[in-house]
Amino acid sequence: MTPTQVQVPTRFSTNKFFPAHEHAKRSSDATYWYRRAGVRGHVYAQYNLGRLYFFGLADELDAAEAVRWFRQAAEQDHSTAQDALGECYEKGLGMEDPDQEEARKWYKLSAENPNVDEEAQNGLALCYQNGWGVDVDLRKAANWFRKAAEQGHPYSENALAICLENGAGVEKNLVEAREWYFKSANQGNMYAQYHSARCCEFGWGAEVNMQATRRDRIISDFVINMTDPYLAEYWFRKSAVQGFSDAQNNLGMCYHYGFGLAQNFHFAVEWYNKAVAQQHAHAQSNLGECYENGWGVEKDVETAAQWYRLAAEKGENHHGQNNWGRCYLEGWGVAKNNNLAEYWFRKSATQGNSYGQNNLGQCYELGRGVEHDLEEAFRWYQLSADQGNPFGQDNLARCYESGLGVAQSDNAAFDWYQKAGDKGNDHAQNSMGRLCKAGIGCHKDLKEAALWFNRAATRGNVYAQMNMGNCFRDGEGVEKNLERAKEFYQKAAEQEHAGAKLELVRIQKAIFAKIPTGVSFPEVVPKIPEPPVVKTAKNEW
Repeated sequence: MTPTQVQVPTRFSTNKFFPAHEHAKRSSDATYWYRRAGVRGHVYAQYNLGRLYFFGLADELDAAEAVRWFRQAAEQDHSTAQDALGECYEKGLGMEDPDQEEARKWYKLSAENPNVDEEAQNGLALCYQNGWGVDVDLRKAANWFRKAAEQGHPYSENALAICLENGAGVEKNLVEAREWYFKSANQGNMYAQYHSARCCEFGWGAEVNMQATRRDRIISDFVINMTDPYLAEYWFRKSAVQGFSDAQNNLGMCYHYGFGLAQNFHFAVEWYNKAVAQQHAHAQSNLGECYENGWGVEKDVETAAQWYRLAAEKGENHHGQNNWGRCYLEGWGVAKNNNLAEYWFRKSATQGNSYGQNNLGQCYELGRGVEHDLEEAFRWYQLSADQGNPFGQDNLARCYESGLGVAQSDNAAFDWYQKAGDKGNDHAQNSMGRLCKAGIGCHKDLKEAALWFNRAATRGNVYAQMNMGNCFRDGEGVEKNLERAKEFYQKAAEQEHAGAKLELVRIQKAIFAKIPTGVSFPEVVPKIPEPPVVKTAKNEW
């Protein structure tokens, strides 16, 4: 559309375009003739005259005059005028204050009109959903959303899908919800596009059809495939370019974690910034993590702290609250304060954030900002672990292994270490190696122990590097190899592990003197116990 054209708003009008000078002339002529017909009771003229005043296409924009003409047409049973009048009452257009009861009345008349108007059906559904002029009734809301959706109303298609997803007023049905999301998304509704992306991200309501091509899946009414990161990114982008902040944040996360496309921190930061411009709290927290770690921006923990604070102060963003608590714990951008760290961890934890729950558990275990209480620490670790948080699972396993706040149980410790280790927690992986090597909570298995030590060592765990060096030195679970042992001891020594430095000297002597492995030396290398993990956990997607 060129700058010299005018688009008539679409709610109560057609999508006609014409040059501005013709528009002015035609509107003036139309106002004259519509008024002549309207005063004689012509219902369509009354409605059209209301449109001209409503959109400022008459002599001037005059909402009160629009309402007057809409009412005259509505009282003659014009369904679209009834819907228009309902919207005016709902939003207080052309009157002193909104009147939700009158809005519901006119929406209902329009929705039940033989010349049914899907806008009115949608408006009536909103009245029942929000209690505008009537008691909240989610069943009736879902029913009217369905009536409008079946006529192709994109907003109602999305609203009906939300009802089906959450079981609000209807029986929960993710397959049908997915179908309606995609119908609405294909009409350009940015909210439905976002929800469609979530369906693809998590596989909600999916049916398997592996023969469908990606193009077929995109253009079909709804996608029949399981989790599809590429299609999730496609719909997140569709929604994001229309300005929906949730989608902008999620598209940033796709770039951040390489979900459905190549990982690119710079693009992630770009989309986080778009969402942040709309005060999106989760994006503020995500942007803070980028500054904390130097992902796509220059590392700056003080700037990270500023973003965490903004996110935390939104009140409902538990990710930001947990990260802001970490700032007080570490002294990033603020003075260290265990009491305030505990305060923000608790706010995050009570909203169900698994990282906040784990960090609050550590506060109780170590007496940071609260009295030392191992039973309470165990409770919060359990809540975190039950949500699948690997840090919470690892700490819960430690509690079972050492009997901290709970009865000691080698079997439970083994189970929880394994769950955390399978999710990549290097401390848990090293602990699994210890248990397998000693046969604690399981049958002794040196090969399995070496596998776990190696997994943790490759993630940089200094104790696992030391243990892996021991495996190669002694031939436990792996073939004896002093050179490989030396490699792992060297990695551990570079992290200032005292025992590894001593072992390097021994290995060097053994290699050069060709002394058989297993010869004892006069030096005594003390075993250095692995301390409990006290590092706080940051949020992960």
